Amino acid sequence: ATDGLNGHQFNVDCQAPKDEDIVWAVDATGSMGDEIEYLKTELLDVIRCVKSRNPELAYRMGTVFYRDHGDEYLTRSSPLSPDMLKTVEFIQNQFAGGGGDYPEAVHSALEEAIFNQKWSENAVARICFLVLDASPHQEPAVIASLQKSIREAARLGIRIVPIAASGVQKDTEFLMKFFGLATNGSYVFLTDHSGIGGKHIEPTTDEYKVEPLNNLLVRLITEYTAVETCEGKSE
Repeated sequence: ATDGLNGHQFNVDCQAPKDEDIVWAVDATGSMGDEIEYLKTELLDVIRCVKSRNPELAYRMGTVFYRDHGDEYLTRSSPLSPDMLKTVEFIQNQFAGGGGDYPEAVHSALEEAIFNQKWSENAVARICFLVLDASPHQEPAVIASLQKSIREAARLGIRIVPIAASGVQKDTEFLMKFFGLATNGSYVFLTDHSGIGGKHIEPTTDEYKVEPLNNLLVRLITEYTAVETCEGKSE
């Protein structure tokens, strides 16, 4: 006892989890061709860079592609898997099509990604990248579905990281910022600096830094996987 206080020491395991889950939820309607081609050509490079920075982690990756009611399909997904090549092969077989009006079935994509993917309970990080260029529908049932998915993502510790592509309007920008804030994720947006794709809106913010999307994705994933060691150091 010291100063009237009794001290007790407990031996506990302080090892951090070694698993990380990443799901890509991607709008696959007609205007998303450039973004889908980007994933086909660059995603493996992003994952290689992430693995080189965190070689001790075990990664799983899954995908959800979505369109809208009346299109060829509503959602089309591949499950979270440690086989990255299998996931990329699934992406390689997807293409942009359908759509026609501005709103798309964003709520269906989140339902599939949050509730139907088998997220690890012990992962050091769970990330859902939501790649889109259009808002969800404004019907009461859709809004209720979105609210349910966001609450569940927050409960499970799934960070939603929207990536706003060309065509995004202000209502979608603010909604996607909410998705990120509510789940401790980030709002990411494409700009006109690359010269690729259509016109991108100027974001509503004080300032922002432009960096290549590959670098940005690697940086975000790495930041989300930072943990403290037993000595209190970050790695």
